[in-house]
Amino acid sequence: MKNLFERQFVPLAIAVLAISSITVVCLFLLELFSAPQARYGALTLNFKDYSLINVDHQNTSELNTKEQPHRFRVFNIYDSNNRLTDNLCFERKFLFSGGRLIDWNEYKAIPISLPDSERFLNQRLVLHDRFFPKPSPGNWPEFTISASTGETPVISQLSVSEVKTVATYLVYLYASSDLLYAAYGADGTLIQIAHRTRRNGGFYHPQRFPESDNPYETYQLPDRLDIDLESPPLNSFLQSGLAQVKSAPLSKSKLVGCFLISRASDLRVVCVRSFDSKGTAIKENVYEYRQRPWDVELAASYRRSSPEPGRQTE
Repeated sequence: MKNLFERQFVPLAIAVLAISSITVVCLFLLELFSAPQARYGALTLNFKDYSLINVDHQNTSELNTKEQPHRFRVFNIYDSNNRLTDNLCFERKFLFSGGRLIDWNEYKAIPISLPDSERFLNQRLVLHDRFFPKPSPGNWPEFTISASTGETPVISQLSVSEVKTVATYLVYLYASSDLLYAAYGADGTLIQIAHRTRRNGGFYHPQRFPESDNPYETYQLPDRLDIDLESPPLNSFLQSGLAQVKSAPLSKSKLVGCFLISRASDLRVVCVRSFDSKGTAIKENVYEYRQRPWDVELAASYRRSSPEPGRQTE
């Protein structure tokens, strides 16, 4: 009986083992010679040729994608004007996956209207959003100054009254390209105060940590903001640079302009009011960015997000 069992079982076990081995080899070869991909919402990234594939059949041919050296897989996306619009970071995977998307940075350029400052003629105020597909994002936007980063918008046909505002930013720009800015929610409540220089930055979040020290207290930025104000808040400290920020040894610099930026819920439209260093209104424009295949998912993720706890200078 034992011999009969062995004669029947051993060949079966060998066959199962052989089939399993062949299956593993086939899967390995399939992974090796196929193009690994990673997908987020309507966007799929092909790691083999760095092309953008989009499941909604919208045009991505105007976009250029390049991988940069990094311990993760990091890709930069450029528009037809060779301006950096997105930065994606994937966790590296060896088999059966091109990588898991862990970070997404998006950049939008805002034209600067400062007729008395030639230094910023070719520069843009860049709105930088940082998204985390899992979990939901927790960062409010950062602002920087750049001549090559950020998608350039067109002037929108929408009127100011048609823009449904979800956030408003009060931005102070200095001759050194340093920035001081405050973010307010849809109801005008202060969410955070932040600064950004070429070397570092930081922000303070009063709602999450009401008992923590405010490193921007000297600037006396308002706790609530009326988006219809005729002139931005100004005082001698706001006009003299970031030297009053308590969390870092920063330098003085002359104020060159202020901006009041209101943002729509789809993240594609911004209303920008520009002021000179004395608070006099210069221009008001509504700008619109093109609808891209993945913007719907990013906007939904943005609206679901909760603000990040305050932090000090990086």
